[in-house]
Amino acid sequence: MARKARTLTRPYSAYWKLRAKENALLTHVGPGTPCGEYLRRFWQPIELASAVADRPIALRILGEDLVLFRDRSGRLGLLEQRCSHRGASLEFGRITEQGIQCCYHGWHYAVDGRVIETPVEPPDFRPKLYHGAYPVREAAGLIFAYMGPPEEAPDFPAFDFFDEPVRARIHYKRHSPCNWLQIRDNEVDNSHGAFLHTVMAGVQLSTAYHELPLMDWRESPLGILATQIRRIKDKVFVRVNELIIPNLVRIAGIEDGEGVTMCDRRGPIINWCVPIDDTNSWVIGWNVIEPNLPDPRRDAYMDREVRAGHDPFAHPQLNFQLGQDGDRPLEERRSVPGDWDAWVSQGPITIHAQEHLGPNDYGVVLYRKLVRDGINAVAAGHEPKGLVRRANGPIETYANNTVMPVPKRPSAEDDTRACLEFGRGVIVRTLSGELRRESASAQP
Repeated sequence: MARKARTLTRPYSAYWKLRAKENALLTHVGPGTPCGEYLRRFWQPIELASAVADRPIALRILGEDLVLFRDRSGRLGLLEQRCSHRGASLEFGRITEQGIQCCYHGWHYAVDGRVIETPVEPPDFRPKLYHGAYPVREAAGLIFAYMGPPEEAPDFPAFDFFDEPVRARIHYKRHSPCNWLQIRDNEVDNSHGAFLHTVMAGVQLSTAYHELPLMDWRESPLGILATQIRRIKDKVFVRVNELIIPNLVRIAGIEDGEGVTMCDRRGPIINWCVPIDDTNSWVIGWNVIEPNLPDPRRDAYMDREVRAGHDPFAHPQLNFQLGQDGDRPLEERRSVPGDWDAWVSQGPITIHAQEHLGPNDYGVVLYRKLVRDGINAVAAGHEPKGLVRRANGPIETYANNTVMPVPKRPSAEDDTRACLEFGRGVIVRTLSGELRRESASAQP
């Protein structure tokens, strides 16, 4: 029988397609897997702070079954779900002043896993063990956990956007039944915005996104700057989104490209993609309601929605978050598909060996390379890129919009060159901090 091929070169030849397997190195995340060990070196958000009330919460993160709770003294605990005594789930445990107590025989654990008491045993019985526990902390309305080796724990990464002045943060935690990497690949795919969000089913974001942009991807101190450069009449619109290794994104605001702005750091979307296991993921983070949005009608609408307790970004009138989950009816999603439909429809774990990437997929290639480099670094006993070992203040991030007048050149080729040159200049000035300083000094 003839050998099957990765790339088909003749009509009606699906039979001859090679059926490859997933890239386990980049996609498998359980304990002891190379990627799982890599992701465990970073603080990961695991739950919304508002969800932690008077009952333990059962969680599955990175292939581990855990229980999150806040004891009566206000301390957060993240313990292995099965009691060390007989394996009953601590999801049914009783939260106490000092920790959590198993419903089955009363074994009592502190937030660090220390066994406080074993009430059904003789008074002199003290098991010489600690129950499995991970350190947790609360920041910006989320609960974060560090699940790596205790002796390798990095500082908590206090990014600059944690303390930015905003009117409100709308927190969310959304499930996708697929691997984490194909969700994050989406954020460095600069070309999908024009097609998926504009051409395919009408304008979901802004008419400025109708044309395919000039694209640039650049390594930053934290990960990748994914940049789109567009000519909008007599101006050039440069949108810089940021993927922070390993799984955090900060998306620049939805801009129409008509005004003039310099290093506008208002961004409605900040989120992490955290694996539940190999084939399920959480997208967890927040959308920002800015304190000084330029459109008074939108401003009034957002005020009204916040007072009503709604998420304004989920409203179709604003289109900020269309298609970020699977809650819409199937027929609606088929008519107006969104990001969620694109990444989930790739299957539980997309098969990299069956892809046929082009030049405009460079961002995806670069991102996977950085993840692979991080995995290999951890396996070799080194620190991966992006790890915050010692934080000396807020960590600077770089996502922004810049729209400035740039005279249009007579020929299309010359104008393309001028736009690209301007856009790349913005990126260089963004990374050096020059653009932010210049923008700050221009503020009234």
